[in-house]
Amino acid sequence: MLPDAAKEAFSALDSLWIANDASGAFAGYNPPFLFRSAMKAEAGEALLTLCPLAGRSDCDSFVPSGMPKALEELGRWKSDEALLLRSAELLEREYRAIKDPSKSKELDFAQDFSATLGYANELNPGNGSAHARRGVKPLEEWLGKYENSTDERALRYIYSTVGAAYGRIASDSQQGADAEKAVKFNSLTFEITRKLDKDGPSWENMANLGDDTLLLAELNREEAGFQKALKLHRDAYAITEKLNLPDATAYMDLKLARTLQHYAKAELPSVTKNERIAMLEEAINLAEGVKPLFEQTGTALYLRMTNGVLGEANAKLISLHQSNQP
Repeated sequence: MLPDAAKEAFSALDSLWIANDASGAFAGYNPPFLFRSAMKAEAGEALLTLCPLAGRSDCDSFVPSGMPKALEELGRWKSDEALLLRSAELLEREYRAIKDPSKSKELDFAQDFSATLGYANELNPGNGSAHARRGVKPLEEWLGKYENSTDERALRYIYSTVGAAYGRIASDSQQGADAEKAVKFNSLTFEITRKLDKDGPSWENMANLGDDTLLLAELNREEAGFQKALKLHRDAYAITEKLNLPDATAYMDLKLARTLQHYAKAELPSVTKNERIAMLEEAINLAEGVKPLFEQTGTALYLRMTNGVLGEANAKLISLHQSNQP
């Protein structure tokens, strides 16, 4: 392609209505609501290809407007790791082009980068959760620079993001150091929220902190950790019921069942046979109660978790009833 022709194509594509102002939905695309993002991604890739042919000098830093977000949305909904990694790559390119980024610009990049690679890690947690570890690094670097000069109200959301990232990492790695970081940052969020909000921590924060505390308790075989995790999940469950949030209550129903099953499974010396049986029976009742909802809504991940809890809890319950241990 001749340079002038490339420039004309670049200019036309850059202002093409279908790439920049297309409707958010189009029946001819599947699913329709991703039409706009798909057009932005396709047009963006064409612009990047045309950039050197058009003789532009900024191709190493050029990123079409809105392209990283479009790729991230497509990657999440289509469960496409490659699209998410491409989004993260362009986020980095876009950020590096900023001369002397402000504190807020640094944070915007760190949060977007962490979220995008967090989604990619959920699709492929292999290699020691490499995507999530790479994604959380800019946030930790941001905290290293600005933590002491940032208001607690802003910090709690950043702590929550870092805690969630390490929760995912620890769930995959099963390493105490990762679980400790998850507990640390989610605990900071919990304490700040308890101090600043009259209603106290949210059920979501309690759920996340309970998950991380449970994993750390399993790794260290510490009953105090199991007790704390169970209380956090019971409290979160109660909040969802009080606020009349059926979906959240169903989610916490599953979380609570899983925590009880894992507590009983740990076979701690201080927990009697009868106490373990009671935990397993409660876990089974909770899981059986919520299973029809997950079957009806087609929530595959939660249904798989529910079936896992039921399978393990029932097997352990049979084993305990048949055993002669006290």
